[in-house]
Amino acid sequence: MRELVAEGYPGTIALLEDAEATRGAARALSTPPGWQVCRSYRGRLALVAAAPTRVGVDLERCEPGLHPAAVCTPEEQRLLPDEATRARWWSSKEALAKALGDARAYEPSRLDAPARWPAGRSGRWRCQALALPEGYVGFVVWEVPERHVP
Repeated sequence: MRELVAEGYPGTIALLEDAEATRGAARALSTPPGWQVCRSYRGRLALVAAAPTRVGVDLERCEPGLHPAAVCTPEEQRLLPDEATRARWWSSKEALAKALGDARAYEPSRLDAPARWPAGRSGRWRCQALALPEGYVGFVVWEVPERHVP
């Protein structure tokens, strides 16, 4: 297990590899009562994030096949993103959807990609890319309590 760093993130993020990833990633972090926990699995890796506020994390492989119409808003499609960019946008959207409560309730083609937020901020939400092994992309999205929003 390797701890990852995201600037300003108030919690803990862990990257698990190989056998670790298949042995209950949610148990990988010890969290205080009331903290939110989110996890994502892809290939041989797992990400687990925990925070005292709403949090979402997502991990994707950089692979061809993400069709722009399925992943991008009409505005994003006009930017003609390449495969790697679409994977980044998709991952950031999945992390946001998880932080909002139910990733299946949000259609990626209707969510603006948090990866495109200026300085990784949108209102009370924050987004940051994670440093992952080659061939993977991942994001954490978290909510900042209103009293801390500038």
